[in-house]
Amino acid sequence: MVVEMDIKRCVSKLFTRAIPPALLIDAISCCPSQWASANQKAGATIKLSWPGSINVSSVVLYDRPNSNDQITSGTLVFDDGSSYTVGTLPNNGAHFFIPINNAVTKSILFTVTGVSSSTGSAGLSEFEVYGSPL
Repeated sequence: MVVEMDIKRCVSKLFTRAIPPALLIDAISCCPSQWASANQKAGATIKLSWPGSINVSSVVLYDRPNSNDQITSGTLVFDDGSSYTVGTLPNNGAHFFIPINNAVTKSILFTVTGVSSSTGSAGLSEFEVYGSPL
């Protein structure tokens, strides 16, 4: 089950109001439904938070579906400090599945740590969190 209850989103820099972080959890993984940072590459961040704890079983990330901007590495950090390394996201906007060992958290921070040489603005088209509220 996708955990969607009262999600708050916070990003490092917003490229334009036309592609806000709210579009990350709209279940649409194609243009124009995406979040793009303001010309950030490595160091761009997006944080999802919930009012109460959730039990996370997996996270699915979707890169922006264009041939220029591609995230090649990243890190997911939970509010207890535990972290998961994220590899290269498919450059066509397809899903990248990250299994999580039932982490209990109120927030997840995704930090982009690497991008392709052609990337102008790192971003995601979807950030799905699967699990259940506690």
